[in-house]
Amino acid sequence: MINRIACIFILLSFLLSTGCADSRPQATESVPLQPSTTPAISSTLSPTLTPTSSPTYSFGLDTDYMEGAQMIDEQNILAHVEYLAGDEMQGRLVGTPGHQLSGDYIAARFAEYGLQPAGTDGGYFQPFTTSVTLNVEQPVLSIINPGGEIRRTFITHDEYVPRIPRYLGSGDATDQVVWLGSCNSAAFNSTLAGQIILCRQVYGEELTQAVNSALQYRVGGLLLFTEENGPYTRSGYGINSAMIDIPAFRIPSAVAEELLAGSPYTLDGLDQLAVPTTLNTTVHVANTFERSDTQARNILGLLPGSDPLLKNEIIIAGAHYDHVGVDPDGTIYNGANDNASGVATILEIARLWQAQGYRPARSVLFAAWDAEEQGLCGSTYYVSRPVFSLQQTRAYLNLDMLGVGDIVLIYGVNEMADQLRASAEAFGVTVDIRDEYLADDLPFYVAGIPTGLYIRETESLIDTYMHTPEDDPQVLQLENLRMMGILAAHVLYHWSVED
Repeated sequence: MINRIACIFILLSFLLSTGCADSRPQATESVPLQPSTTPAISSTLSPTLTPTSSPTYSFGLDTDYMEGAQMIDEQNILAHVEYLAGDEMQGRLVGTPGHQLSGDYIAARFAEYGLQPAGTDGGYFQPFTTSVTLNVEQPVLSIINPGGEIRRTFITHDEYVPRIPRYLGSGDATDQVVWLGSCNSAAFNSTLAGQIILCRQVYGEELTQAVNSALQYRVGGLLLFTEENGPYTRSGYGINSAMIDIPAFRIPSAVAEELLAGSPYTLDGLDQLAVPTTLNTTVHVANTFERSDTQARNILGLLPGSDPLLKNEIIIAGAHYDHVGVDPDGTIYNGANDNASGVATILEIARLWQAQGYRPARSVLFAAWDAEEQGLCGSTYYVSRPVFSLQQTRAYLNLDMLGVGDIVLIYGVNEMADQLRASAEAFGVTVDIRDEYLADDLPFYVAGIPTGLYIRETESLIDTYMHTPEDDPQVLQLENLRMMGILAAHVLYHWSVED
């Protein structure tokens, strides 16, 4: 198996060669930060936030950091989430009107909280072009009776996944199901043209060969079954998935058993069958994906440092604000936990520091990344086109999915992750530490920036509501929002002041 570091570099190389970014990270000289004026921001609805009458602190002692961090107001965080994850935002898919509104809202709050514009457009935005993939027609997986009527239609995402790992398949076919074992490429032949191939789930090079053979022999569809039953999280359909010209679905064993109903075969006995074996079941499979380029925007606001020696050093606090949009049947994925919760926490820290009159020694860049769901595109673009030199960038804090779950995870093993752990210990929070890099922290790690990710999880990913229609503001746990806000603020106090 390829080692983790090699995987990371391969992934970033791939991202930089696609619509995410058009160049590799550049070495640039350190330059002094320049003051800028705040441009006018179009009027955007702002939730009512709790007023804070916090005094100004010097924050010279650790106890001051703790006291200041505990002034986080979770009701303010929730108010931001309720706006960003409202139905009006339509799931914040990059390039859509709701996504545009959410970006405008974040920029308006940056201005309201006194952050200087740090974008490349003269304001808060760093525009870039990215690819976005849409599932434009509702997927279909139905069993058809001999007379042509539909016997059973399976529910997308509840009972099957309308894609397979690394591939998004489009097409429409109705034909008999043929068992092909483990989809060995040698088992494919021209007699399978138009038919629906059923195989056990395969991965890696075996999957690549199976897909290539399916395309070569023009099969009608590909069904890969696994023991994992639904419901399933909805994919982001990112740029790391290849588009192919046959419908390809991942189905659980329960659906595979229904495909065998009325035949002499059983699920347990499939592996004893010769391949290919026709199962005498007819299914209809259909799906349509479309991929195109669209405009995306990172949102960048700067709180300049006050120390003459440290102000040209940058600490970045970031969270992605895009999500996965709307299904063809109108199902909205509001993304309250993923990741309105992370963006809202950054906004609350910016508000709190303004109310406290806090001036960090180092400069702090508040960043809302775009197109994370398409493949870490916004953070990757920033690393390839940094507004402030990467040589000036001391550390990066990433926040993602903070509102649900009883497990606090820290991703990363470096100086920033060490502070994440120390801050959690200071407030009595038990954490699990993972020696890996999961999301928008990955491009910064590859660029050599100390980085850490705070995220909350449960034993089952589906219970965090990630990429499900249930990810609405009411599922968030206020005590989680408060504690993660406190921890994030505490981390940033330390990094923005101390050596």
